[in-house]
Amino acid sequence: MKIQSKLLLSFALMALICATVGLVGWWGITGLNGSVKELTKTAIPKLEGIATTIENLNAVKGGERTILNRRISNQERAAEIDKNLQRMTELDKGWKQYLSTEKGPEEKAKAAKVGAALAAWQADDAKLISLARAIRSEEGADNTAVLDQMFKLVFGDLRTTFGAADKELKELSESTIAEAGAVAQEADKTASRSITWALTVMLLGVSAAIALGLFIAQQITKPLRQAILVLEKISLGDTSLAATLSMGQTVDCSKHKNCGKKECPSFGKEDHCWVTSGSMATIKHCPRAAKGEDCRSCALFGAKNETEELGSIINGMANSQKERVVLAMAIADGDLTRKVDIASDKDNLGKALEHMQQSLLTLIGQTKLAGEEIASGAMQIADSSQSMAQGASTQAGSLEEISSAMTQISSQTKMTADHAHKAQELSHSASTAAIDGNRQMQQMVEAMEEIRIASQSVANVIKVIEEIAFQTNMLALNAAVEAAHAGQHGKGFAVVAEEVRNLAARSAKAAKETADLIAGSVNKTENGAKIADQTAASLVEITNRIGQAAELVQGIAEAAREQSQGIDQVSQGLHQIDEVTQQNSAHAEEGAAASEELSGQAAQLNQLMQNFKVADNSQDGIRQLSM
Repeated sequence: MKIQSKLLLSFALMALICATVGLVGWWGITGLNGSVKELTKTAIPKLEGIATTIENLNAVKGGERTILNRRISNQERAAEIDKNLQRMTELDKGWKQYLSTEKGPEEKAKAAKVGAALAAWQADDAKLISLARAIRSEEGADNTAVLDQMFKLVFGDLRTTFGAADKELKELSESTIAEAGAVAQEADKTASRSITWALTVMLLGVSAAIALGLFIAQQITKPLRQAILVLEKISLGDTSLAATLSMGQTVDCSKHKNCGKKECPSFGKEDHCWVTSGSMATIKHCPRAAKGEDCRSCALFGAKNETEELGSIINGMANSQKERVVLAMAIADGDLTRKVDIASDKDNLGKALEHMQQSLLTLIGQTKLAGEEIASGAMQIADSSQSMAQGASTQAGSLEEISSAMTQISSQTKMTADHAHKAQELSHSASTAAIDGNRQMQQMVEAMEEIRIASQSVANVIKVIEEIAFQTNMLALNAAVEAAHAGQHGKGFAVVAEEVRNLAARSAKAAKETADLIAGSVNKTENGAKIADQTAASLVEITNRIGQAAELVQGIAEAAREQSQGIDQVSQGLHQIDEVTQQNSAHAEEGAAASEELSGQAAQLNQLMQNFKVADNSQDGIRQLSM
């Protein structure tokens, strides 16, 4: 039976068990529902009606005691009468509620007795109410006779009828309570019986479900555990346990299908042909499987359930792995002529083995060709190595001569660099002196400019003196004119005016001479300032030229220093080249010896390659590919 059928059967049994439990529960609930309905529709309304009747019966009795009280007023007595009437109304409602329920013949007889007792008591109570209302309320009225009648009625007939009614009600209440208890007890029994049946059926169902589940789990998990164990072994490379898995009923497919393919592994024998030569095999000898048909659609397919089908698939996988192992061992032994069968487009392992075989085929072929070429090239390398050793010796001698010449050039370059450095220092000193002279010349120019400005100020002062001498001369002339007008009295003043005039003339003459001298000094000062400016400009030009010369000398010094460093580096490089040349010479000799050894190893490699079996057409293809 397939796993699907087993699971469907188990679920059907579980559904049947659930239905049985549900039916038992429905049966119990139905019985319990009848008892509950009887309680709610009959017993409880009866008890409520009787309880209401008894409660109001006692309340009316208490009201009667209040009405008999001589100490209350007529107004309070009237209010109590009204309350008793309301209580009597509630009593009638309760009794009517009881009477409206269903009753048996015996209970109806009891109800009739209670009704008669209540009617007698109500008639006596009505008499009491009438007497109470007859009491006069006028001040000084004598109500003793009425009250005595009331006392006589209450403690006489009314007590008797009340006692009878109360007794009948209590008996009816007790019988009703007993009846309700019986119904409740029956409901309890029904509930207990339903619970017992439900638990019994449920336990039986759970037990059956557990047993069925264990059985089905055993039927499913045991083959699966075995399959998992086999797969685990296969993953570790052990395919010996695959045959222990169930693959279904064996068949003789060649007999049933009239197959004449004798080279098929399943021909003429009963086996699991779908695993040996069918769609689950790596090499599909079956004609129908070779066309792409699935053996599951064949009538001879013997795996009738999923576990047998899984066992067939695992055995097919194990057989495929065994075949691949045999193929890999053959390739490892050097047989590259074996064909790799690809099970399907998704057979990555088969494709990988085929790719490995082709790669090894190409590699071995190319290695053979390379061995032959290495053998022939080794001799050429040996001859070249001897020539290289001789050339290296000649090159070493030339390098020694070049190194000596470079050493002399290096010493001369260092001397040139030192002289250039000293010239740079002298240029720097000259540039510093020229800058100082230029600064002092600027100071002299500024001093001469100040002298020129001072001479112009003196000339202005001389001009003022000339103007004063002119004014003095005019004053002296005016004084002489005034002295002439004065006559004899002005002679002394005329003498003084003449002297002042002479003094003014001499001052004007001296001022003019001084002005001429100052004008000449100013002209000479201006000429000196111009010469100083020209000298300062020349010094600036000299300073610039000296600075440029210093920069050039500095560039020469740096170039000489860099040239000296470069020559040192060239010398070091030549020395290293010399060492490398010596090493190359030694290596060339070693290479000649290694070439001879390589030739011997190439011959040995060709001998080893003869152990691999390669098809002739493959070797020709590799040779063409190499060419």
